[in-house]
Amino acid sequence: MNRPVGTLAALALLFLPAQAAIGGEDQTLYNNGRSAIFEERWVEARTVFEEMNRRFPASPLADDAHYWLGMALYEMSEAEGAYAVLQEMADKYPGSPWSDDARALRVRCAELAMRNAPDSASGGSGTFLVRPTSEYATFIEKSTRDVNSRVQLLAIDTMLETNPGRAPELLPRLNNGGTSREAAGLVVDRFFGGERVKVTMENPLLGIRDGNVAIMVRQDAGISYLSLAEATDLIRDGVPRGTGGSHARFHAEIISEIRDKLVKAERNLVREGDPGTIETPLAAGSNMSAIVKVVDGEVHYYRNGNETVRIVVLRRESGFTDENVRIF
Repeated sequence: MNRPVGTLAALALLFLPAQAAIGGEDQTLYNNGRSAIFEERWVEARTVFEEMNRRFPASPLADDAHYWLGMALYEMSEAEGAYAVLQEMADKYPGSPWSDDARALRVRCAELAMRNAPDSASGGSGTFLVRPTSEYATFIEKSTRDVNSRVQLLAIDTMLETNPGRAPELLPRLNNGGTSREAAGLVVDRFFGGERVKVTMENPLLGIRDGNVAIMVRQDAGISYLSLAEATDLIRDGVPRGTGGSHARFHAEIISEIRDKLVKAERNLVREGDPGTIETPLAAGSNMSAIVKVVDGEVHYYRNGNETVRIVVLRRESGFTDENVRIF
């Protein structure tokens, strides 16, 4: 999720807590550092607040200095360093008025650190992580239940980007917490992306099966959650005659969209291969697919353990359409 540099700093400066006139060199350093933050001179801000923390660890402004140092490091894309500074702040100054802001920033730091992590599977050349990615993931997970609604909102938004299958579990927390309707709506808007129906799998390796698939339908101001069995029954029963084109819960076009999204999900699980060949699984539990030429069309088999889904494409040149595809 790309965010403009400086946005967090600009927003945070709008809510600066009132500071008493303390005086002394620590106050001068603090003022210089905060001016650098406001003008987005991140390197200078980092230097000033590092000096302040080193020389004046007992200053009444020390917790503020830690927060702004974390902000400067984050804006410089030094996510691990920023996270460490904010963790130190939480340990040393648990009662700081900046605590909520610091936890929100730590969520962003954890997100950036994980995004910058090396991709060992593809031989990527990311930066070396001092902390294991599991620590960042654990902090974000914990923050989805944070008492502060803004921290919770950021954590859930971050989690959904990398784990959309958690949506049925995470989205209801926004309504159960203190998050405003407008703020929760932003996360929901981002997740649905203008669509009315979303199909997610908690673990794609487990395939299309009940308990692993969730269907979410956004209607008006609410979200309905369906299991695979419920959605299948809905599609099978269709819309009764004489109901004006609507089901007890959904209109006909919504039911049609649910069917389309499930077909698409099935299609995405089938790996392509040449006619007459079979792709063998790489490890236990991995997906295996086969394509066998049948007259003018073809049959796709998606196999997971003892469960097999057969997708029949009647005519190859007609593609994956409602009229051309059958799923068994």
